[in-house]
Amino acid sequence: MSNIKGLKRMCAALLVFTISMAMTAQTTQPFVGRFFNRETGITLVINAYEESVEVPGMSFLGTTYGYLSGRGIYGLWLVWKTETNDQEATLHFASDTGSDHQKVRVTMTDATHLEMQTLGSVTFKKAVGRKWVKLDNKLTFEKLKD
Repeated sequence: MSNIKGLKRMCAALLVFTISMAMTAQTTQPFVGRFFNRETGITLVINAYEESVEVPGMSFLGTTYGYLSGRGIYGLWLVWKTETNDQEATLHFASDTGSDHQKVRVTMTDATHLEMQTLGSVTFKKAVGRKWVKLDNKLTFEKLKD
């Protein structure tokens, strides 16, 4: 009987350890995943820690740190460089034509929301009617489930 109790305790301890390791893994790399901004219809797909994101329709490029796309946004923006720390990441974007570049800072406001703020003079643009309209310098994205 005591062997069964010991085995149950060991299984419970192993389960708690496994769950805590999974939770730690999720919190140590917050800048990974698919994020969506409802106001603009823009999707941000990133892995700020390694080049592992394949851009749809551009597999010839290999993998990148991510991309920004959406309905009406001017082109597709590729993440070509990142700088990260525990609280924030800086993402360096280049347009799909290579004519524009943009640097943004992203921070996690909670477990499922990311705030993106543009740095520098270039801003992302979206087609509204027949005109290009600059997007706000600060956008909030919600993390999408995989």
